[in-house]
Amino acid sequence: MSTVLSVPGDSVIPHIGDRDTEGIGMTDWAAGLETLAAANAHFRSVLAQVGDDQLEGPTPCPDWQVRDLMAHVAVGNRWASLLLAGAEPGPAMGQAQAVPRPDDRLAAFDADTAAQAEAFAGAEPTGTVHHFIGDVPAWQFLGMRTGDVLIHAWDLARATGADERLPESLVRAGLAMYGARAEQLAATGMFGRGAEGAPEPADDQQRLLHLTGRRP
Repeated sequence: MSTVLSVPGDSVIPHIGDRDTEGIGMTDWAAGLETLAAANAHFRSVLAQVGDDQLEGPTPCPDWQVRDLMAHVAVGNRWASLLLAGAEPGPAMGQAQAVPRPDDRLAAFDADTAAQAEAFAGAEPTGTVHHFIGDVPAWQFLGMRTGDVLIHAWDLARATGADERLPESLVRAGLAMYGARAEQLAATGMFGRGAEGAPEPADDQQRLLHLTGRRP
C-alpha cells in the first residue's frame, strides 16, 4: 500500500492560527514549532504502546492497517525535511518512501522528528516550500505537518486501544487550524463528510474529530 500524504486535504488547512497575511512574527513561528514538537511527542507516546501483534489491525483511515498509518507519519516527517531543504515534492516523496521500515520504530521516529525539527528551525517562516499543491510558505507547511501528526495520533490510539484523549492544548491548536475551514475540509473528500451529519459534540476534542471526518 502506498504511504503518500493526504495532500488535497492538507491544502485547505489554515496554519499558525488562521493567518492569511504575508508576514509571520517570530513569536508565532516559535509557538508553531513548539506545537509541532508537542504533536510529535504525543504521537510517540501512542507509538510506544503498539505491539507487533497489532500491526495488521484496521484503523479509522480507510484501507490502512496500523503499519500503514505509522508509515504514513514516518514518511511525512522525512519528506518534510527534504522539502525544507529545497527538494521537489515528487523526488523527495520517492526518497522518503524508499527508506526501509525499521526494526526499532521509536529510534527511527526520534531520528526523523529531530531532523524535521532542525529543518523547520533553520527555515525562514516565509520561505518557499515546493509542495504537490504548489509552492507554499514554510509557516503554512508547518501547520500541515502539525495537523497531520495530531489527527493520526488519535487514529493510532483508536486502532490499538490506547488512550484516545488528546492534550487540551493540542486540541485547541487543532481547532484553530481546522475550525474556520469546516466546509472546505468536507468539500475535499479527504475527510469524509467532515462534521456534516455528526451528532452534537460533547467536547472540543469531539468537535475537532468531527471536523476531520472522525466519529469517536
